[in-house]
Amino acid sequence: MFLKSLNDTQQKLFLGLAQQLIEADARISDQEREMIYALSAEMGQQELIPDPTDDVLRTWFPDHGSRTAIMLELIGLSACDGRVAPEESRLIRRLQKLFAIPDAEMKAYQAWVKKFLTVKNEAAAFFVSSPARRTAQPTPTKATAAARQKTAKTAKTAKTTKTAKSGKTTKTATRARTPKTAPSRQAAARKVASPQKPSSRKAASRTK
Repeated sequence: MFLKSLNDTQQKLFLGLAQQLIEADARISDQEREMIYALSAEMGQQELIPDPTDDVLRTWFPDHGSRTAIMLELIGLSACDGRVAPEESRLIRRLQKLFAIPDAEMKAYQAWVKKFLTVKNEAAAFFVSSPARRTAQPTPTKATAAARQKTAKTAKTAKTTKTAKSGKTTKTATRARTPKTAPSRQAAARKVASPQKPSSRKAASRTK
């Protein structure tokens, strides 16, 4: 969130500190791994400077703004999995002493990070389908159930009646068309198949 303002070397040093932080307790949680990947992607930085010394950190983070940025991110990284290991706390205190951050300011950082992670988790929950968060449907009473059953029965009866009427209409229409069309085809067939007889006048002429 605050790391884009850092220069290239500062970003690499921060990632070195972040890597040192999540490995401090010899246990890397999924949340820590995902967060450090997200921070790396946010900066567009894939390289790190491992285990930076105090002199290097003091030189490359000389101002209050850059120090505040990495402290807020490191506090968030240490608490993202719901627990802060003693080894992680020691690294945070080392940086607090190195940057001469007053206790009151440090407590303010930690309180802000706690609120931020709470809001972030609440927002993430919006994108997860959970039966517990679905609106509970009211339990139908006996009267409501009877009314629904009656409505369903009425709808079924109406559908059956409509289907019966539709079938009757189709059947009647088919019967009405069949006699009208069939004789016409039969007549046409007879007309083609039956040769014309010579007229009586031509027959008489041939006899003569």
